[in-house]
Amino acid sequence: MLEPLLVVERLVKHYPVRTGLFRHRYVHAVDGVSLEVYLGETLALVGESGSGKSTLGRMLLAIERPDAGRVLYKGRDLSQLQESALRPYRKSLQMVFQDPMDALNPRMTALEMVMEPLVLHGIARGKAARNRALELLDQVGLKREHAERYPHQLSGGQQQRVGIARALATKPEFVVFDEPTSALDVSVQAQLLNLIRRLREEYRLSSVFISHDLAVVSYLADRVAIMYLGQIVELGSRQQIFENPQHPYTVSLMSSIPGEHPLMPWKPLLLEGEIPSPLNPPSGCRFHPRCPFADTSCRMHTQKLEPIEPGHFVACHRVIECGGYGLLEAMKERRNA
Repeated sequence: MLEPLLVVERLVKHYPVRTGLFRHRYVHAVDGVSLEVYLGETLALVGESGSGKSTLGRMLLAIERPDAGRVLYKGRDLSQLQESALRPYRKSLQMVFQDPMDALNPRMTALEMVMEPLVLHGIARGKAARNRALELLDQVGLKREHAERYPHQLSGGQQQRVGIARALATKPEFVVFDEPTSALDVSVQAQLLNLIRRLREEYRLSSVFISHDLAVVSYLADRVAIMYLGQIVELGSRQQIFENPQHPYTVSLMSSIPGEHPLMPWKPLLLEGEIPSPLNPPSGCRFHPRCPFADTSCRMHTQKLEPIEPGHFVACHRVIECGGYGLLEAMKERRNA
């Protein structure tokens, strides 16, 4: 059995929001998330906007600190380290952000931005740093002419390539990709996804890929974690999630894939209503207000992730009770009625 590179244990992050002169409420961004990332694998985090995916991604790299729980990288708890103690880990842990214009320094050229981590981490200086930065820009598909341009002189796809080159400059072991293609048009998305897939194999990266696009996830991920309102509701291999989805929320996400899903023998499970506010999450199962199969127990009791087959975990007591397949049969009958 492979040892995990990164272990997340019961991670919690709540943000205070002022609701009056002396009153605060809390946004429940991440609530009790546990997972593992293994060497060389890509774990996808999938869910609607506001589900806590990006917050979780930033906590994995200690960009944000959790209110509770631990993030263990090679057995070391990053969440407890001071910034000075974190510095040796920074070159092994990198992030590619969703909006490259916000992530790139507008006063630096592409070449300077890729050189910066090489110099800061003492990997290379002067001509050696410049040559290595040019090699990295070439690896991500940018020409010499792009190296001297500032971010506003580059297209969105070119900006994201600079971000990827900068993240790879330190030869990291683990990278978080936070929806790196969501702001790009379809043709540019495809080029970047092929690039990420190639570089992942070339650099033997372990990664977390955050996305709401299931087509992208099916192309890149080894395992998939489905998030809803700050919690993971289903976790399994790509094949388990796409060929045998169990949680009703996962099934509803599959229903959002354009066209007929060849692996789904039932009609789409379309949800009603909006995702509840993380300021006031529902009691019990957080999905129960939108779930057509919810019962009294769903409203009263929180369901933890439990295995239904090797490597496949679901947080739904209806699924656990009937071994998964009974609920799917109920879905088929309900949708085909």
